[in-house]
Amino acid sequence: MIVYLVTDKFLERQIQQVKETIQHEVALVRYSIEANIFRDTYLADSLASVVSLDPDFATKNWNSISSQFLSKAALVRNIGLAPNDIISHAYPLEGNEKAIGLDFRTVPNQYETVQIAKDTQKVFIAGPLELVQGGRALIARYPIFTDSPKNKNYWGGLSVVINYDKLIEASKIKDVIGANIALVATNSNGESNRLIEGNNIAVENYDISYPIYLPNNNWTLFASYKDFSEIDSIYKFKIIFMTFGIATFSIGYFLLIALVKNYLRAQNLSLHDELTQLPANSSPKCTTR
Repeated sequence: MIVYLVTDKFLERQIQQVKETIQHEVALVRYSIEANIFRDTYLADSLASVVSLDPDFATKNWNSISSQFLSKAALVRNIGLAPNDIISHAYPLEGNEKAIGLDFRTVPNQYETVQIAKDTQKVFIAGPLELVQGGRALIARYPIFTDSPKNKNYWGGLSVVINYDKLIEASKIKDVIGANIALVATNSNGESNRLIEGNNIAVENYDISYPIYLPNNNWTLFASYKDFSEIDSIYKFKIIFMTFGIATFSIGYFLLIALVKNYLRAQNLSLHDELTQLPANSSPKCTTR
C-alpha cells in the first residue's frame, strides 16, 4: 500500500510535467503555422502591390519578379496572374501550362473565392484544397486595383498557391506525443468549424485550444490528452519506480525481521546462563561456613 501511494504521488508529478511539455509543444505548433502563413502572404502582398502600381511592367518582367519572390518564400508552390480573372501568367510555367487561359468565371468554386477577395478588397485564403497535380494547398487570392486607395478600378487578381502539406510538416503537429490533435478552420469558403487536420476526438473533449489568426479568417488548434498510462515514458517510470519501491521495501522488511530476531536472541542470551542454559536467577549458589 505504501509503495502504491508513493508511486501515485510521484506519477502525478511526472504526468504534470508531461502536460506542461505537451502544452508547450502545441503552442509551438500554433506559432509555426501562423508565422509560416503570414510570412509568405506578406511577401505575396508585396508582389501584388508591384502589379497594382504598374501592371504592364509586372507582366513584361513577370519571370524575373516571380523568381525573386519565390526565392524568398518558403512554402509557395506556384503563382498565377489573372487580368480580368483570366490566368495569363504562371510561375513556374513548367507543370502549370494548362492553367494558362483559365477563366475563373467558368469554375464556380474558385470564382467564389476570387469574388470574396474582390468584394472585401483584401487577401482571401481558401483551402486547404486537393490539387489536380497531387497534394493539398492553400490558395491566397489577392485582388488588384489600379487606382489605390480608392479601389474602384478592378484589374484582376493574383493567386498564390501555398503547399499545405509542407506547412503541416514544418509545424511538427504530427510529432506531438501524448495528445490527440485537431486543426479546425472557421469561415473558410463559407464553411465554419471544418476539420482540416487530426480527428474529432480532440475537438469534442479538448484540454487545450489555441486560436490561429490568419489574414482573413481564424483557425483553432485543439488538443486532448491521451491515456497517460499508454505513454512510454510514464509506463517505464511507473514500472521502474514500483520495482525499486518493492525491492527497497522487501529488503527493509527482511532486515527488520533479522534485526528483531537478533534482538530476541540477544535478550534470551542475557537472561540465561551460557553454560547451563538455566535462567540467570536459577543458577546454583555457593555457600560457605
